[in-house]
Formats: sequence, structure tokens, C-alpha cells
Amino acid sequence: MLAVLARALILLVGLAPARSFSPLVTRRDWLQASSGLAVGLVPIAARASNDEQSPGAFIGPLASIYDSVGAWLVEHPAPQFLVNNPVKRWVTMKSAGSYDREAVRAELLAIIEGNDVVMFSATYCPFSFAAKRALEAEGIFDYTAVEWNTLPEGGALVAEIGELIGRTSIPSIFIGGVSIGGCNDGTPGLRPLIASGGLDAALEGCSPEFRERRRLALAKSTNGKNKA
Repeated sequence: MLAVLARALILLVGLAPARSFSPLVTRRDWLQASSGLAVGLVPIAARASNDEQSPGAFIGPLASIYDSVGAWLVEHPAPQFLVNNPVKRWVTMKSAGSYDREAVRAELLAIIEGNDVVMFSATYCPFSFAAKRALEAEGIFDYTAVEWNTLPEGGALVAEIGELIGRTSIPSIFIGGVSIGGCNDGTPGLRPLIASGGLDAALEGCSPEFRERRRLALAKSTNGKNKA
């Protein structure tokens, strides 16, 4: 019951601000500049978490609360009937309307298979923002974030994610082409994966270049802390 209430509280707070945000597709301008992977996805640089146009602008003051509740949810996962259930998947499919499933599935797989770390997220979602913070805290800055609510085919992409992995909850994160679930739950979810020490093993499925960029980012962060 506490897990249900905690998740509901975060959702209610996260839905409160009514603001628009710039679509976030990738953390690096050059990452997909020549890939042409997905129709309608334009690679742009992500805004910093303290940018006034990012979710961090209003979530920032509540960050410690989100982190505390998120840490608690790692230890006490919300029931699957709340996070992901047949009714929720059915509603997602119906909301997507009629679309070319073959084309959308091909686009979805191109995004997942063409990038080392992919997060299907939403600009209004506090769990998506928390997951991005968690990745960056682990030295992962050049992940690809696809904000489904900013794309014309976004609803169809989420529906196809449900068909592909049986889960429509956002965020939906893939590492090395493998679904790990969302921020606090899934298979096993990003925060549980980090807490269990399994992130490095999961990243073995990523390219050597990606892992080297992460190594350099972690080294830079460590050096900065030592100087401070």
C-alpha cells in the first residue's frame, strides 16, 4: 500500500506544472547526425538539468524528495498490477489509434538497435527525469532520450514497445538493445540495476567507444571531486 501511495504522490506532483519543453532526442549533437535512424527524430543537444526549459527547472527543488522516495521504491517495488497490467496496455494500444505497425516496429527497432542506451521518456514525467539523473550520475551522458509526447508517432511507438516487451510504462530503458524496464521497476529497473552493482555488466552489451566515453566521464568527475 505504501508503494502505491508513494508512486501516486510522485505522479500527482509531476502532473502539476503545465509547461512545454523542447524535445530531447540525444545527449550529443553528433551522435546520430548521420544515422537517419528514425523518421521524425531530429538529433539535438539536451538542455542541462538546471535549464529553465528542462523538467529539472521545477523538479529541482523537490529532487531530494524524489530521490528518497525512489530509493524507497527500489527496496519496496510498486505492485506490478499498478505499474504494468493488461488494462493499461489495452488503453495504450487504443489511445495510439490506427497506425502502420510494420513501419513503426521497424522505426522502434532501429532506435533500440542503433544506440547504446535508449530511454523512451516524456517531458512531463518525474520518473523520466529521475532516470536521466541516475544515468548521468553513473557517467552516462550520451544516452538517447526519445520524448514520446513530442512526436507525432509517439503514441504508436509506446504501443509498439508494449507489444515488443509487454510493458508500456514510461520511462522504458534499453541498454545494449536489452530492456531493463523503467526507473524504479522492471527487469530490474535502472535504480535497482545500479544498486545491485549490475550496471557495468549490462553496459558490456554497448560499444567499446560508448564505454570509453563513460570511463572518461567518471574519471573527470572523480578528478573534479578530488580537487574540490
